[in-house]
Amino acid sequence: MDVHRLRVHEQAVQVVAQRLVIKTVINEFHEQIYFAALAREGRKRRLYSHNMILFTIGYEGLSNSDFFSILQSQQIETLVDVRELPLSRKPGFSKKALTASCLQHGLNYTHLPALGCPRTIRHTYRENNDWAWYTRHYLTHLQQQPDTLSDLAQRVQKERCCLLCFEADPQECHRLYVAAHLAQSLSHLHTEHLTREHLEADCLEAEYFGDEPFTLGRERVAAMA
Repeated sequence: MDVHRLRVHEQAVQVVAQRLVIKTVINEFHEQIYFAALAREGRKRRLYSHNMILFTIGYEGLSNSDFFSILQSQQIETLVDVRELPLSRKPGFSKKALTASCLQHGLNYTHLPALGCPRTIRHTYRENNDWAWYTRHYLTHLQQQPDTLSDLAQRVQKERCCLLCFEADPQECHRLYVAAHLAQSLSHLHTEHLTREHLEADCLEAEYFGDEPFTLGRERVAAMA
């Protein structure tokens, strides 16, 4: 093989390699759209199903605008603050400011300090960093709040409620146990923990599907395959 043919062969190999990379990227991108569409369908089905949904959210890492965008995307009606002390160094997330913001966005705001984690438990946990210990003591406290839990259970059956605390990860927050307790006492209650991924999925859906029915989006995704 002469030098010219060798160069042509190398260029052809490079072109093929580039095409494979591009095809892989496109397939991965289409896969993202496909799963966003599936997630959208699941949320729509839950939205119009007879099952009750209790949402939870942590404002850690969220701007005020992103926080309310997530709540509005899920048609939340009432924000239930389950912090013992509804104070925050982050602007917009203390009780007074949050109440005003909820009013501006057409949401109800209620604060249930009895469901917050007591100061003594929080401070001890900061020292021992023992989540199992934290869980045992908080659940003991939670079981001593039957009236507040009963009132919240009644509200959840009438309104689309979202429990609020700080931590982004519900597995590191006491709101997980509040939601679990309500799920045990109410049949057909589904719990969904809202995160930044919900906002990103909504943005992706809006870009490619707009406000069209999901069936149109599904056909479009099928055509990409």
